[in-house]
Amino acid sequence: MKTSKNGVLRLINSEGQILYEYDDGSGYPTISVGVRTDIRDLSKYFVRKDVNKITLSRVKPIIHVDNTVNTITEEQSLDIFKKTLPVYEGYIDEFVTVELKQNQYDMLVSLVYNIGANNFRNSSLLRNLNKGIELSKLEPNWKVWNKAKDKSGKLVVNKGLTLRRAREWKVFINGY
Repeated sequence: MKTSKNGVLRLINSEGQILYEYDDGSGYPTISVGVRTDIRDLSKYFVRKDVNKITLSRVKPIIHVDNTVNTITEEQSLDIFKKTLPVYEGYIDEFVTVELKQNQYDMLVSLVYNIGANNFRNSSLLRNLNKGIELSKLEPNWKVWNKAKDKSGKLVVNKGLTLRRAREWKVFINGY
């Protein structure tokens, strides 16, 4: 199965698309649609630009000592995302042993894209899903993934993640 167009649009909307390298809030350098640059070598895409000559969005850029920021174009961002998404689809294909509807698959891809493969692989959500437990009973297992590290490294409830988990869950359980 592949992520549907609806799923792709929801994922891009949830992650946002940022055309410069930034700290994701947990200390990870990120660009494009939530793609970590410490995991994937994306340097071939980067053009360094003066931080004062770019349009900044809602996140703070990672500024180099020469006052420049790694940037990409929107076209490059979509290329990076299209190459990244199949990795996360592969995790769902590998880890989930029960049959899924398209909306369920899409929302699981969104979740794993955000929380990471290892967290998902070791989660009560995956264990209970694969056991065939009634889907409506999985809500607490889904919504527990609403925390992010604060500046001190402590996991704390994050309002944005709480809202994202609620949106994902609604589509997972009710469909589009």
